[in-house]
Amino acid sequence: MWRRLTATAQAATGGSRQGSKRTLAQAAMAVAAGGLVGATAFAGLVAYEVGTRLYEEREDLSGAVSLEEWMQLEAQGDVRAALRAVAARGLAQKARFQAWRFLLGVAPLGEAREVREVAEAQLMADLLVTRQVQARSSEAAASEARIIALDATRTRDGTRAAALNVSEARYAEMVDGDEGETARHEAFSGVVERVLSAYAGSDAETGYCQGMSDLLTPFLAAMPGDEASALACFRAMMTEPPL
Repeated sequence: MWRRLTATAQAATGGSRQGSKRTLAQAAMAVAAGGLVGATAFAGLVAYEVGTRLYEEREDLSGAVSLEEWMQLEAQGDVRAALRAVAARGLAQKARFQAWRFLLGVAPLGEAREVREVAEAQLMADLLVTRQVQARSSEAAASEARIIALDATRTRDGTRAAALNVSEARYAEMVDGDEGETARHEAFSGVVERVLSAYAGSDAETGYCQGMSDLLTPFLAAMPGDEASALACFRAMMTEPPL
């Protein structure tokens, strides 16, 4: 279990040994307290909190598992080899999209390409259907949607402020003075809102709980432009990941 946990945490942090020591210790505590769901979520949040600097450092570091190498391991279906490589050498930023899908069981290694394409098409269909369900929702669901929209905006601001190491008030001033940044802020908040609304619509028993937006953002950061895969990974994490 420890090896798997190590691979999960280091995949999320790009394999940084110094940056992952605290991650692994905290992840171990999360396992004891709430199982691998909590550990996986924490590892993802750490990766997102350290932000662009860590991603850029790992991207430039030679020896990390590249996207091409990951795809080869994926085609071979060798789970042990993939986990060993990621735990020992880290994972390039471009490969994290595939790694998250594997770690959460969304796209198992060695799965036939045709099977995966069908599954991905189904993910997009599910996303569209749940959006339509939300559009026809009850008053209670409409209230939930308003909460999601508010949290989506707050999550974006707080995360960026932390990444830039400035106060949220100072970050708000920076955003207000930059129309391009404001547009990006609104676009990202819209993505968070759509995916969380889709999840809430597909899991009526759980619905939306405050703080879910923080758990979702690592997937959106690793999978820009692919809301369906981000939703699938988030949904898998909220149930029970296979690792």
